Amino acid sequence: MKTAFFAYLAGILLSVNLINIFGLYPVLMIYSAPAVIHSIIRLAPSFDKKNFFLSALLLFAGIGGILSGWLADGIHTDSEKPDPVTAPVTIEAVFTITGFPDVREIAPNGKLVFSVRAGGYQIISEDAGKLYPSMSVTVHGTLYPYGGGGSIYASTNGIAVQETGIAPLSLIAALRNNTSMHFVRTKNPVTRALLFSLITGNRAFMSYSDLQSFRMSGIVHLLALSGLHVGLISFGIVFLLRRVMREKTAYLISSFAVMGYMALGGMGPSLLRAGLMFVLYTFLRGIGRKPDFIDILIFSAFVLLMIDPLLVRNIGFVLSYVSTAAIVLFSGPVRSRLGLKGYYGNIFAGTLAANTATLPFLFYYFQGASLIAPLTNLLVIPVFGVILGLVFLHFLLSLFGIFFVEAAVDALWSGIGGFSDILTRPGFVYIHIDGFNWLCLIVSLLLIAGIFFVYPRIRYRSAAFRDKSA
Repeated sequence: MKTAFFAYLAGILLSVNLINIFGLYPVLMIYSAPAVIHSIIRLAPSFDKKNFFLSALLLFAGIGGILSGWLADGIHTDSEKPDPVTAPVTIEAVFTITGFPDVREIAPNGKLVFSVRAGGYQIISEDAGKLYPSMSVTVHGTLYPYGGGGSIYASTNGIAVQETGIAPLSLIAALRNNTSMHFVRTKNPVTRALLFSLITGNRAFMSYSDLQSFRMSGIVHLLALSGLHVGLISFGIVFLLRRVMREKTAYLISSFAVMGYMALGGMGPSLLRAGLMFVLYTFLRGIGRKPDFIDILIFSAFVLLMIDPLLVRNIGFVLSYVSTAAIVLFSGPVRSRLGLKGYYGNIFAGTLAANTATLPFLFYYFQGASLIAPLTNLLVIPVFGVILGLVFLHFLLSLFGIFFVEAAVDALWSGIGGFSDILTRPGFVYIHIDGFNWLCLIVSLLLIAGIFFVYPRIRYRSAAFRDKSA
């Protein structure tokens, strides 16, 4: 399965990067020719059914990836788009909704103003809360352009549904909207911002200063729903429930809780990856199989890329899988090499491995990265686990009109913010690199692979040779 996945992934990457330049058929030839030649060479001496099946599997997986990327790219680009503009203009165009609505602000009249993604555009309106992914709508309003898209402030009654989408997604959108409306009852601005951010993945209410400080200190990922959040919630539930019931039952209940959290969180790529991995992990434990995290990681990526091949362009998807793979593959060697032990040793080894592997991608996508991220994560993650638990406790108690927990949440979060501000005062903690292109990315990844894989093997063989010579 691993080989087939990488063949499929290679096909998608070729498709989304080269088809617009060379066309579909040349790209198919670029991929197929080496595979066919390799198959002929392997099969020429004697016909081997196993080799034939493997070669055919790799060939079809790669071609499947190319066609998947080509078809998905066509679907995403066939929607009607406004003509390119450089100044605000009144438009009317048809859009396919590609995200769940998020609360953008609370209007003076007390109503919620929603923002929903439609490709490269954001549709902003009080009526946008009724939209959900896969819907097709006509929008009349004012476009404020930026990049390849822009923000469209829809007029009153300026959104008309052309085609309804997938029905279950409307239920998820309604659940998120009702939850968001409940969050507004929390008066403390810090706690309200954390409710939106850590439960629905909406960072619109986070202060700009906090976001900038967390980005420079390397802990902004705490606000992006991912494996850390799923891990803290799922294993926290298991820890509490297994005292009163069988462990398998606790894991099953935790899996349903994770699926609910995925729905509330908007089903972003990072959250889907983490949730799918935990559900697979629980299933394998339930049937008595020993879970292999790399197999689970690859299978989850395979599933998500089959659903949406263009996720390879999503920065969150890339960083989520790179960091998770780094933790699984590299944290053990880092821990043993540095002699790290215990709970904090595991946290430091994991964060160091993840930050090392994602550093080239951060330079490639954002032209900068924090150099103190391993240290700040080591100190902040244990406290963040307490904050996440308190945020959910506040949410549950607020359903009954009890709000006393928000004071503790505010105090702890303010402490993290102050700590982050202090650490980011020196100018050297965040480094900028301009012109970090794809070639620099590849060289950096090869260097990291050499440090973690090639160098230890060379040292091992050198030591074995010396022992043999002696």
